[in-house]
Amino acid sequence: IFGLASLIGLTFAATQAGVAIKNLQLSQKTLEQIKNTESANMMFTFENKLYTGTNNAIFLAIDSNQPLLAENGGNFTSTQLNNYLGVFNALEDVREENLIDTMLLYDDFDDATMKTWNNKEIQTYLKTMRKSDSEYFGGFDKLVDALKKYN
Repeated sequence: IFGLASLIGLTFAATQAGVAIKNLQLSQKTLEQIKNTESANMMFTFENKLYTGTNNAIFLAIDSNQPLLAENGGNFTSTQLNNYLGVFNALEDVREENLIDTMLLYDDFDDATMKTWNNKEIQTYLKTMRKSDSEYFGGFDKLVDALKKYN
Protein backbone atom coordinates (compact mmCIF):
# COMPACT_ATOMS: atom_id res chain seq x y z
CA ILE A 1 0.00 0.00 0.00
CA PHE A 2 2.85 2.37 0.83
CA GLY A 3 4.36 1.83 -2.65
CA LEU A 4 1.02 2.48 -4.32
CA ALA A 5 0.50 5.65 -2.30
CA SER A 6 3.99 6.85 -3.26
CA LEU A 7 3.29 6.12 -6.93
CA ILE A 8 -0.02 8.01 -6.77
CA GLY A 9 1.72 10.90 -4.96
CA LEU A 10 4.47 11.08 -7.59
CA THR A 11 1.94 10.94 -10.43
CA PHE A 12 -0.06 13.76 -8.81
CA ALA A 13 3.11 15.84 -8.30
CA ALA A 14 4.15 15.32 -11.92
CA THR A 15 0.70 16.34 -13.12
CA GLN A 16 0.80 19.48 -10.95
CA ALA A 17 4.25 20.33 -12.28
CA GLY A 18 2.96 19.97 -15.85
CA VAL A 19 0.01 22.24 -15.07
CA ALA A 20 2.36 24.81 -13.48
CA ILE A 21 4.61 24.79 -16.56
CA LYS A 22 1.62 25.29 -18.88
CA ASN A 23 0.39 28.18 -16.70
CA LEU A 24 3.86 29.74 -16.79
CA GLN A 25 3.97 29.43 -20.59
CA LEU A 26 0.54 31.04 -20.85
CA SER A 27 1.65 33.84 -18.52
CA GLN A 28 4.76 34.45 -20.63
CA LYS A 29 2.64 34.52 -23.78
CA THR A 30 0.22 36.97 -22.16
CA LEU A 31 3.09 39.21 -21.05
CA GLU A 32 4.51 39.15 -24.59
CA GLN A 33 1.10 40.11 -26.00
CA ILE A 34 0.84 42.99 -23.52
CA LYS A 35 4.35 44.15 -24.45
CA ASN A 36 3.48 44.04 -28.16
CA THR A 37 0.30 46.02 -27.55
CA GLU A 38 2.15 48.64 -25.51
CA SER A 39 4.86 48.79 -28.14
CA ALA A 40 2.27 49.42 -30.85
CA ASN A 41 0.64 52.13 -28.72
CA MET A 42 4.00 53.84 -28.27
CA MET A 43 4.65 53.65 -32.01
CA PHE A 44 1.35 55.42 -32.71
CA THR A 45 2.20 58.06 -30.10
CA PHE A 46 5.58 58.73 -31.67
CA GLU A 47 4.12 58.79 -35.17
CA ASN A 48 1.62 61.37 -33.97
CA LYS A 49 4.36 63.47 -32.36
CA LEU A 50 6.60 63.35 -35.42
CA TYR A 51 4.10 63.62 -38.25
CA THR A 52 1.70 66.31 -37.03
CA GLY A 53 1.86 70.03 -36.38
CA THR A 54 5.15 71.87 -36.26
CA ASN A 55 7.22 68.69 -36.18
CA ASN A 56 5.66 67.54 -39.43
CA ALA A 57 6.34 70.96 -40.97
CA ILE A 58 9.99 70.66 -39.91
CA PHE A 59 10.23 67.19 -41.43
CA LEU A 60 8.66 68.41 -44.67
CA ALA A 61 11.18 71.27 -44.79
CA ILE A 62 14.01 68.78 -44.25
CA ASP A 63 12.58 66.46 -46.89
CA SER A 64 12.45 69.28 -49.44
CA ASN A 65 15.86 70.73 -48.49
CA GLN A 66 14.43 74.02 -47.25
CA PRO A 67 16.08 76.10 -44.53
CA LEU A 68 14.86 75.36 -41.03
CA LEU A 69 15.84 78.03 -38.53
CA ALA A 70 14.59 81.60 -38.96
CA GLU A 71 18.19 82.83 -38.72
CA ASN A 72 18.94 80.78 -41.85
CA GLY A 73 15.86 81.88 -43.77
CA GLY A 74 13.57 79.14 -42.42
CA ASN A 75 10.33 79.31 -40.47
CA PHE A 76 11.29 77.68 -37.16
CA THR A 77 12.78 78.67 -33.83
CA SER A 78 15.50 76.75 -32.02
CA THR A 79 12.87 75.72 -29.44
CA GLN A 80 10.73 74.17 -32.18
CA LEU A 81 13.78 72.41 -33.62
CA ASN A 82 14.69 71.13 -30.15
CA ASN A 83 11.16 69.75 -29.74
CA TYR A 84 11.51 67.98 -33.09
CA LEU A 85 14.91 66.52 -32.23
CA GLY A 86 13.55 65.51 -28.83
CA VAL A 87 11.26 62.99 -30.53
CA PHE A 88 14.33 61.13 -31.81
CA ASN A 89 15.95 61.29 -28.38
CA ALA A 90 12.79 59.82 -26.84
CA LEU A 91 12.68 57.09 -29.50
CA GLU A 92 16.18 56.09 -28.47
CA ASP A 93 15.16 56.04 -24.82
CA VAL A 94 12.36 53.54 -25.47
CA ARG A 95 14.56 51.52 -27.83
CA GLU A 96 17.32 51.34 -25.24
CA GLU A 97 14.81 50.13 -22.62
CA ASN A 98 13.57 47.47 -25.08
CA LEU A 99 10.07 48.94 -25.00
CA ILE A 100 10.01 49.09 -28.80
CA ASP A 101 11.93 46.70 -31.01
CA THR A 102 14.66 48.32 -33.12
CA MET A 103 13.33 46.66 -36.27
CA LEU A 104 9.92 48.27 -35.68
CA LEU A 105 11.62 51.64 -35.25
CA TYR A 106 13.51 51.06 -38.45
CA ASP A 107 10.33 50.21 -40.35
CA ASP A 108 8.49 53.33 -39.19
CA PHE A 109 11.13 55.96 -38.51
CA ASP A 110 14.25 55.21 -40.56
CA ASP A 111 13.35 57.64 -43.34
CA ALA A 112 12.69 60.58 -41.03
CA THR A 113 15.63 59.73 -38.79
CA MET A 114 18.18 59.44 -41.56
CA LYS A 115 16.93 62.46 -43.53
CA THR A 116 17.08 64.51 -40.36
CA TRP A 117 20.52 63.18 -39.48
CA ASN A 118 21.89 63.86 -42.98
CA ASN A 119 20.53 67.41 -43.10
CA LYS A 120 23.45 69.88 -43.15
CA GLU A 121 21.62 72.50 -41.10
CA ILE A 122 20.80 69.93 -38.42
CA GLN A 123 24.43 68.82 -38.29
CA THR A 124 25.65 72.42 -38.03
CA TYR A 125 23.10 73.11 -35.29
CA LEU A 126 24.13 70.02 -33.31
CA LYS A 127 27.84 70.83 -33.63
CA THR A 128 27.24 74.37 -32.41
CA MET A 129 25.14 73.24 -29.46
CA ARG A 130 27.59 70.47 -28.54
CA LYS A 131 30.36 73.00 -28.02
CA SER A 132 28.77 73.79 -24.67
CA ASP A 133 27.14 70.38 -24.04
CA SER A 134 28.83 67.40 -25.66
CA GLU A 135 25.82 65.15 -24.94
CA TYR A 136 23.29 67.49 -26.60
CA PHE A 137 20.73 65.12 -28.20
CA GLY A 138 23.17 62.24 -27.81
CA GLY A 139 20.25 59.82 -27.95
CA PHE A 140 19.68 60.91 -31.54
CA ASP A 141 23.22 59.76 -32.41
CA LYS A 142 22.61 56.39 -30.72
CA LEU A 143 19.33 55.94 -32.57
CA VAL A 144 21.02 56.64 -35.90
CA ASP A 145 23.75 54.11 -35.12
CA ALA A 146 21.17 51.47 -34.17
CA LEU A 147 19.10 52.04 -37.32
CA LYS A 148 22.16 52.02 -39.60
CA LYS A 149 22.63 48.36 -38.72
CA TYR A 150 19.45 47.60 -40.70
CA ASN A 151 20.49 49.48 -43.85
